[in-house]
Amino acid sequence: MKAVLEAHNLSIGYRYRQETLVRAGIELALEPGRLVCLMGPNGAGKSTLLRTLAGVQLPLGGELLLQGVPIEKLSQQEKARAISLVLTDPVHSANLRVLEVVQLGRYPHTGWFGSMGEVDRKAVEKALDDTETRHLADRKLYTLSDGQRQKVLIARAMAQGGQLLLLDEPTAHLDLVHRIQIMHLLRGVAQEQQKAVVVATHELDLALQTADRLLLMPHNAGDPMLEGMPEDLVLNGSLEQAFSREPFKFDVQTGRFYQPLPQKASVLLRGPEPARYWTEQVLRRHGIVVAGSPVTTGAVATSASAADAAAADAIATIEVQQKAVGWMWHYQHGLFEQQFFSLAGLLKELCKRY
Repeated sequence: MKAVLEAHNLSIGYRYRQETLVRAGIELALEPGRLVCLMGPNGAGKSTLLRTLAGVQLPLGGELLLQGVPIEKLSQQEKARAISLVLTDPVHSANLRVLEVVQLGRYPHTGWFGSMGEVDRKAVEKALDDTETRHLADRKLYTLSDGQRQKVLIARAMAQGGQLLLLDEPTAHLDLVHRIQIMHLLRGVAQEQQKAVVVATHELDLALQTADRLLLMPHNAGDPMLEGMPEDLVLNGSLEQAFSREPFKFDVQTGRFYQPLPQKASVLLRGPEPARYWTEQVLRRHGIVVAGSPVTTGAVATSASAADAAAADAIATIEVQQKAVGWMWHYQHGLFEQQFFSLAGLLKELCKRY
């Protein structure tokens, strides 16, 4: 599959009074049909890289090829027809109607006077339909919620056409539902329209759910960027290597970073999911570890001998059972036994003891 955009030994940064290098030696190939999530800590250079890939900002060195052509040889109009860019900058056209904002995406094709033909109108209508924003067409942009506004900006980028869509933190400031909706929308755009879609994001959980590839920018600018399928990067330790900072650790079982807490006690936990999982989350948050659980340490697996040793250290047993009225927790510590019908009740007892 031929890449839409390729970078070879690319150096990015700024040329103002003096040259400021942000990152060097970047190698990447963006293929159609894939959603790539660009991740890294603040200041790693994600926005700088996006602007450089879009041709908005000149590279400091190396080679950047758009469909096989050096990007510096293309006119602004040629780049705009091939690349759509959605940044986090404030929208200065807030008094425009949604339809007018999306129509602006056709500017590279319609010219200065903005005379739209049938092809342009169909592109705008399809973008509104694909982003489910047609019902907002006559609304002023400033009247929309953050989630609606973000979908409109994505619609404008989709109406623009081209094979490469670049977005800088499109889920920032959105609620959970809209974050999930936006990421799945972008995955659909990549797969159904065979576009290369690159999203700079801090949403690790959503990236692991939706991305075909992750592009990791480590905190240290001298470290090479890492690229691969999300699951491979989790299992080979690249994700932890790129982002782990003391005292935080990466849990390969859950795909989350966490801060280890002082261990107050160890318990045995038995019972069906999902109650067992949520019980362990409560225990872990309060420094009570579940004996033998791989989630406790972030290890990929726990051997039988290690599990047996951990069980021997447990000072109590918690058994979760599903009843007709809900869940029940049977707690046993030595000769003491008690039943609880909420995690809050169980936790209150544990906090008294440990």
